[in-house]
Amino acid sequence: MKKISLMIMFLIGLYACKNKLNKTIEQPKHNVEKRSFDPVKDTLNTKVNNNYIEVKTWIDDFKNFRQAVYAKDKAKLKSYFRFPIVGDNSGICSLLSFNDVEIAKRKAKYVNPDLFYEEYLDEFSQIIFNADFVKTIMKIKTAQLFTKHHAETPQFIADGKHYQMIADYYYEEQTALYLNMNYGNNTLDESGEKISEGEYNVIYIFDVLDGKKNYFKKIELAG
Repeated sequence: MKKISLMIMFLIGLYACKNKLNKTIEQPKHNVEKRSFDPVKDTLNTKVNNNYIEVKTWIDDFKNFRQAVYAKDKAKLKSYFRFPIVGDNSGICSLLSFNDVEIAKRKAKYVNPDLFYEEYLDEFSQIIFNADFVKTIMKIKTAQLFTKHHAETPQFIADGKHYQMIADYYYEEQTALYLNMNYGNNTLDESGEKISEGEYNVIYIFDVLDGKKNYFKKIELAG
């Protein structure tokens, strides 16, 4: 009888040890999140923020710049500038024509008043990218500019002048994008010949980094 009791106690102890061991080596359970495939989210969607496209090449970035100019999206426009810009070298301040009062304010506020600061883009963006610029840039054929590196808009006529944008992309200049606003007048002389005086160009030059990102570099005035 005593042997039977000892045997029963032994079996109970063995079962308890085995059960404890199983609990020790039992792997914890994890909730595995099942991810459903979404063709919109899982592929490269061309739309970004509803207004701008994904940038794969410089022409995509140009399209986004054009949209920002058209929409007067100052926050987006700022992404094409690296502030401050050296005003004298960039030519950008030549479009603004500061009067004496504004020059005095600049000198009082900034150690170097000749630089073009971020706040100026907020204030003067519609002067820098005026109605003529907006109208013509929207007419640039981007497919042609991308493949042939050159595109011209039709000539527009207003207020006795004609104007157009001529866009060029240059590899040899370590990649640069030129947007040339070409102006001329429609005034005729006494003989009915067009007067050439008054023709001029406002050329916006952008650096193109890694064949992808466009940054404003300077404005050149000619004529």
